[in-house]
Formats: sequence, C-alpha cells, structure tokens
Amino acid sequence: MSNDEKSFIMRHVFVDFKNMKKDTFYYSAKEFHCDIPWKFAIRVLSTGLDVYLVNAKLKDGESYSIDAHAEMRYFKDGEADSARLAKSKSITNEGYFILFENFFPEILDDYIVNGNLGIEVTVKIDKTVGITGKLRSFDDESTKKYSDVVLIVKNEKFFVNKKYLASQSSYFESLFFGNFDESKKSEIELKDIDPYIFHKFLEVIYAMPAVDEDTIDDILKLVDMYDAASVVARCEEFYLYRSKQPLKVKFHAAAKYNMIKLKEKCMADLKTVADFESIIPEDSKQFGTDLWKELCQKSLTLSK
Repeated sequence: MSNDEKSFIMRHVFVDFKNMKKDTFYYSAKEFHCDIPWKFAIRVLSTGLDVYLVNAKLKDGESYSIDAHAEMRYFKDGEADSARLAKSKSITNEGYFILFENFFPEILDDYIVNGNLGIEVTVKIDKTVGITGKLRSFDDESTKKYSDVVLIVKNEKFFVNKKYLASQSSYFESLFFGNFDESKKSEIELKDIDPYIFHKFLEVIYAMPAVDEDTIDDILKLVDMYDAASVVARCEEFYLYRSKQPLKVKFHAAAKYNMIKLKEKCMADLKTVADFESIIPEDSKQFGTDLWKELCQKSLTLSK
C-alpha cells in the first residue's frame, strides 16, 4: 500500500451467523490499512444487529486521532448490494465507530447465505494525527537503482538487494543463493503474508525503528518464517525499554524467540505468586524443560 493512500475496502464473512449468541461481540481478524490496524465487530441483539468498524491500534501512551468516513454494505454471492448502503460516519480519537445500529432482522435474512453473513466497508481517511507511517520506501527510484531482485507480496513490489537480505535471513540466503528455481528469477512472489507487515519487517532489517505495540507480534511471526536474528534483537530491545505489554506477553515472547535479556528481566519482575501464575501457559509444552526448572526454583522465592 502506498503512503499516500487514504482509502480502502474491507470485507469479512461472519461464519455461522445464525447460531451466534445474543449480546456477544464477534470480531474479524486484524487488517492493516493506511498504517492503522482495523477489525470488524458485530453484536447480535434480540431486535437486530449492531455492526462496528474497530480501530485496533493499541493505546501506548501516545496521543493520536483519526477522522474518517465509512460506507457499509452487506454482500452475498461475492457482490455488495448498493441498495443497502449505510450512512457515512465520522470518528475522532475513538477506538471504534458504529457502522449500523439495530439493523432489522427481516432485512438481514436477505443477506444470510448458508448461515453466514458478509460485510463490506469502504473507508476514506480524511485526517490523521500521531499515526506513524512507513519509515522507508522500497519502491522509489533510489531503492530501485541498487536493487537486484523484486519481492512481490499481494501485488505490492519490494525492491531489495539480495546480498544484504541474505546476510540478515537464512531463508533469503537459501532462496537467493541456493539450488532453487527462484534464485534465477528477477521477481519472486512471497505468499501468505501481509504486505504492510512485510514492509515493517524489512524496515526493521534495514535498521529503522519500525517496531511498535501494534506490529511486534506480527513481525515476530515473520521471524518464524524467515529466521532473522537481527529482527529478534530489535524486538527484544523494544520489549525491554519501550513496550507496555503485560509480563505474560513479554515472558512468552522471550521463551519462544530465545530472548535471553528479556527472560532475565521478566524473571526479576516475578515478585509474587500472582505474577508467577499469570505467566503459566495453557499448554505446558510451550516452555522447555530447562525453563520449567528455572521457574520451579524461582517459585520458591516468591511472596504471596
């Protein structure tokens, strides 16, 4: 997505809509558009349905505001129905805004297909304050000049240098210089990843301060795919000195990605039995044997 893009379209199908519980919120997966994470949310009422577009940006102490307008449609068979257009809405400094309230159930029946409900929204961003955009371009003339391969993610092109990227990631080292057909191609498609998160991943590799509360989890998921030690180090640094995430989130990241300094800091922050209980995973296999031994020893020193 280009930096000057100020509008986008989101679609989501809520599966098994007919069997959803009343007065319960259901959310779509997070999507990044215009440098902002978004989700759909719906709440089924006895009298109808409320539909929300949620600004999923985490509040990390930095002030920001978003002025936007949205138009919502229900759709079926892959096509949105322009006759069911909701009124435009505006938001400023809010976590969400309502696209439609108490939508009549008899109208909804026209759009439920095999028990599922599809929603589409077109959003136009009028103004943002305090939203950090992309820090580096990977498709400008300067970047293209020194690029020797193009990575394509969902039709978005990233012009990069093979040797530099290979030096930062064992995956790309094998892809570019191993015995793969892709090593001879000038353009390579990467599948099953979000272009915005991949852009942030590349920014971190190129030593830009791109890690934040909204993207760190998704960036680390790419580490699993691409094996980039420098990205792990910068994410660890963010968790240590800037993140306001709870102890459990930090401890689990430290355990999964072998962040030694972060693990030591988290261990030192375990002061009480409640702290200890908060970091225990639902599946004991998430922690290795050595870590469980350390935790058992630590538990003997905790206060109630």
